[in-house]
Amino acid sequence: MNGFVNELTNASKAIGPIVALVPLLIIAIGVPTIVGLIVLGPINKAAGRLQAPTRFQLSDFLWLLVQVQFALAYCVEFVGVRHAWFFTMVLGFLGLAVFGMWLGGVSFMSRAGVTHPPRRAVFILFLLPSTLALMMITTLLLVVAVVTSAGFSFSLEYRVQIEDSYQRLGLSPFVVTLGLISLPIFGAALRWLSRWVVRGPMSPTVTSPAM
Repeated sequence: MNGFVNELTNASKAIGPIVALVPLLIIAIGVPTIVGLIVLGPINKAAGRLQAPTRFQLSDFLWLLVQVQFALAYCVEFVGVRHAWFFTMVLGFLGLAVFGMWLGGVSFMSRAGVTHPPRRAVFILFLLPSTLALMMITTLLLVVAVVTSAGFSFSLEYRVQIEDSYQRLGLSPFVVTLGLISLPIFGAALRWLSRWVVRGPMSPTVTSPAM
């Protein structure tokens, strides 16, 4: 408990007073949770209601192979095989992340009773990764917006670090504003896709839930 208090105190000193730290904690914890619940709500509802057993399809392993190829291509393109140790470390991390996301996606689809291969593919290859990306990007843009709009509440060092980081990422005020406007539209499209996934053919042992 004392360690947690010390870490919180150190973070407060680096970022600013507690009044500045609280909104960042709320954003970091609340935003990803809310985005995930909203976007994947229809699938989560079906999975919680049906609770069908986990079943692997042959096509599921093809989607895993596709995701691994994306991870490998990223490492080759942006890390480079000349840095053998770093390449192996990044590839191993991405491989574990991809496998965990794939396994969770298959389990989620099975519990929701979705057996139609194309719909399972859309969820595993696009909907789940896009939802995770939406959670991270929304959190990042909101943190940038809060720090830049209420800069007086944060320490000078922290403001400089944030401003330097988002400038290197090309996050100008216009880009941040445009992102905050467009992300809800993208989230609504993902939620519609989530509804489409669970409206497909179901396992013979379950029936499609009313949406």
